[in-house]
Amino acid sequence: MEIARIERQSQQNLALYLLVLTAVLASVALTWHSRTWGIWPWSIYALLLPVLWAVIFVHKRLDKLGTGKALAILACAMFCVDFCAVIAKSGPDVLTWLEQVIKSQLDTSFFADAVRLRVQPHWIATFQNQQLYLHSSTHPIGPVLYYAVLIGWLGPEKATIAAPILIAMMSSMTVFAMYFCSGVWTRVRKDRLFLCVLWALCPAVGLIFPEFDQIYPALTMVMLASAIYALEHDMRFGILLGTAFFVSTLFAYNLLVLGTFFVLIAAGYLWLKSWKRDAVYRLIGVVLVTLLVFVGMHVAFSLITGYHPVASFQHALHTQRLIEKRPHGLQVSTANLAWFSLGSGFLPEILCILYLLTMIKKGATKDLSSIATMAGIITLIMVELTGVLDYEAQRVWLFLQPFVFVPAALQLARFSFREQRIVLIAQWLVLATIGRGVVFIVLAK
Repeated sequence: MEIARIERQSQQNLALYLLVLTAVLASVALTWHSRTWGIWPWSIYALLLPVLWAVIFVHKRLDKLGTGKALAILACAMFCVDFCAVIAKSGPDVLTWLEQVIKSQLDTSFFADAVRLRVQPHWIATFQNQQLYLHSSTHPIGPVLYYAVLIGWLGPEKATIAAPILIAMMSSMTVFAMYFCSGVWTRVRKDRLFLCVLWALCPAVGLIFPEFDQIYPALTMVMLASAIYALEHDMRFGILLGTAFFVSTLFAYNLLVLGTFFVLIAAGYLWLKSWKRDAVYRLIGVVLVTLLVFVGMHVAFSLITGYHPVASFQHALHTQRLIEKRPHGLQVSTANLAWFSLGSGFLPEILCILYLLTMIKKGATKDLSSIATMAGIITLIMVELTGVLDYEAQRVWLFLQPFVFVPAALQLARFSFREQRIVLIAQWLVLATIGRGVVFIVLAK
């Protein structure tokens, strides 16, 4: 027993050294690569100190803080990251920079299309036939409708300020979705909050602000947890699953690749239950409830607004094929992995790999949470190999980050408190350095 304990401790120490070394090397490489030495890029380290304090404060008091208070502190920290990242790019003129991004026809384009379309009668019903700017033409109606509603309520100028603030608020709420999702792996409140602590330091969630992609991980987490809760506990979670699926198909089509994950979960569930009739009936029931809610909401939305979801999807798919001219090869695959790892901050990938190696070495427990872990990794691999999402992996793949962060946090939870603190500080350092050295949004001239 003593030998096993010493061996385990030495492995953790080696992993800790590897994580810290990765953080230092990544920070040095990103700093050298950016070659930006102005005062505002460097200010992000000072601006993000409250974020570090919030993370350390919650981590130190996981047993004492109430769940709501801990999540609220972490949500405020994530909200802070959004605007600190903007200050590092724009300097003190934050609102002007945000206004330029929101109004841009190339960087986002949703606002520009909303201004143009909302004055047309029946524009929602004819959305699939409209001449749209780049990003709008490959998305469902949700992002354009979001800006159209805000413009109608507040006017164009105020909408450019309110829209990014609301996006930042919604992206910070992903920490609540992580807590909901973490219940799949553990029912221990302290462990669930620890998953949220690590998630609060995910670089891409804050640094691609103001993009709707910041919110999509919440949809992934809600759908993941709802599917498993519906199968294992209460079939009524299928209602939440269908609702989240409806919302996702109103805002982005890239989340459809999660179908691979759900097929694997369904197969794993039946395998765990030895393909018994009751399990088959329960799975069919969950699928029917989910589809009934999903289809029902789309039908109701179409009847009210005239929107054509199928035609819009076909139009977006056609447009995407026209603009995708780069073949999927080794160079593209490597770039995708590099950008996705950049979006997570590198360290969670290492922790995730260590967790998977431990699963293989000790043998995974035969439960749906272990199947969910493996299904998430397989989904990532399938996205990488098929090239179905071959562009801007730091942004477009952001909804897949929970598949890395959950096993990473579970692995980090096995470390001592001191080791956890060191890794969290290292992750914060990488977050700040990525925010200083990498520009995810370049204003089109």
